[in-house]
Amino acid sequence: MIGSAHRVLVTTVLLGIGAALFVPGERGYGQDGTPGLLARPEPRAPQLKVLERLRGTWDVTVTTRAPQAGTMTYVEAYEWVLDQRFLRGETSQKSDGTHDIFMATYDPVAKGYRFWMFSSAGSSVELPKGTWDEKTQSMEWKSPPQMDVSFRGQWIFPDKDSRRWTAVLKDWKGNIILDAVGTATRRR
Repeated sequence: MIGSAHRVLVTTVLLGIGAALFVPGERGYGQDGTPGLLARPEPRAPQLKVLERLRGTWDVTVTTRAPQAGTMTYVEAYEWVLDQRFLRGETSQKSDGTHDIFMATYDPVAKGYRFWMFSSAGSSVELPKGTWDEKTQSMEWKSPPQMDVSFRGQWIFPDKDSRRWTAVLKDWKGNIILDAVGTATRRR
């Protein structure tokens, strides 16, 4: 059994660690110069404006070419959450019975767009860092070469009310695990 003196010592140490993590120092930063958990947030990254083009409700058609050919339709809706630092998306129930939730943001440290997908089937995926090309009005995700599986995806926005996308996932041998294309049209 642990004695009461030992419990007091452990509690004191844990409280001290908690205070160091949660209580910001001068101007909201910890003693080592990093932001404390309660620090004032940095200004909203201007790169988040790129994600604004997703906000709203979209009618989506997906054509899967591999592993099994098929077509699926559903509705996606995106809205800003968490002080407009994350874009949250959700699908209606798809023809296969599943639905998904998405989160997207710009990561100023990684200098790229982060995108997470969560499926009611129990799976989740974080895409590789996305890059935006203003000239082509497209977002691209590409896995680094050292990954066991490779992913390459792209969104193209030909105008403010439509989006086309591609996604190809391959295993370490180069065999295609998923090959899909999609279109989305903004609802008015």
